[in-house]
Amino acid sequence: MHGRIFTMKKSSLFIPAIIISSQLMIIWIILGLISSSKTAQMYINPISKDKIVITPNNELKYFYEPVANSWDSANYDWMPSKAINRLNSDTLNEFEEYQVYKKSRTFRIVALGDSFTYGLYVNTRDNWVEQLEMKMNQDVSCSTYNKYEAINLGVHGYDIEYTSERFLVRGEKYAPDVIIWYLKNDDFGQINEYIFEKERDYAKTFGTSDEENDVQDKEKIFFSWENAINNVWKDKGKEHIIQYQTNILRDFIYRTDSKIIFMVSARINSEFENILLNFQEDYRNKIFVFNTLTDLYSDESLYFQNDLHPNKAGHAVIANDVFTYLTQQDFIECN
Repeated sequence: MHGRIFTMKKSSLFIPAIIISSQLMIIWIILGLISSSKTAQMYINPISKDKIVITPNNELKYFYEPVANSWDSANYDWMPSKAINRLNSDTLNEFEEYQVYKKSRTFRIVALGDSFTYGLYVNTRDNWVEQLEMKMNQDVSCSTYNKYEAINLGVHGYDIEYTSERFLVRGEKYAPDVIIWYLKNDDFGQINEYIFEKERDYAKTFGTSDEENDVQDKEKIFFSWENAINNVWKDKGKEHIIQYQTNILRDFIYRTDSKIIFMVSARINSEFENILLNFQEDYRNKIFVFNTLTDLYSDESLYFQNDLHPNKAGHAVIANDVFTYLTQQDFIECN
């Protein structure tokens, strides 16, 4: 299978994955992540109708989740091998079925985020959440705990609001000791409810269809999304968008009892990082900002060159960084 890459002018917005409900496709827009000299790239990948379930509620019209008890895969010519993902009975990218009740002497982590947490283009066993769980069970010796669980709630295309909803729907019942939420610059600029609504209008204008293999159709989809994203920023303005995201994060903190680690990418914008640092100051001993992740884009062996998502080696680096942070910062309290 071959992927289709389009280039566009650089923008300040970076959206790694968005689902298009009307066409049932996924579109990745990579906008100048590495340097200003690089052109932006967009990758379009069709997704079949049986891979997602759209479950709207009173507040979120386009909220979606993966299909439970299913398999997903990706196999493009720029990938070293086919990637296979297993979605368990709770729609999580996990082989294991986690019991809601946490057994004694179990330390439980819930990981939140988008495709960078989900582990797009890598096998389920190779994403950073899975590698972290394996490493903790192998390398941590502690009299307080004899089992470590890291539960992956990541979904490609999610924004901050959908990630928060995902925890409420799927993650809260697991009562984690720690939540790790992987945030990047794109998360602060992406509001799916606004963008999806705009895209529906532009899709009608451009006349996009459901033909998944039609390159011209994908180009139309790209332009409808580009227009939707640009017009959301134009209509709403940066101040409104950033405040919107800040409010969602604050509400999430209010309703969550667990400790929360906001893990930010190495190239996080200082304005976005300061929002999280202010939360850390206001909610001491509950909110923590982990801002020393390895810069994956300083080493081309750690990410897919065509797409910029972490590869297996990149996920291993993230897992090692998280493991070091958790153990050095004494999140695992041992008697």
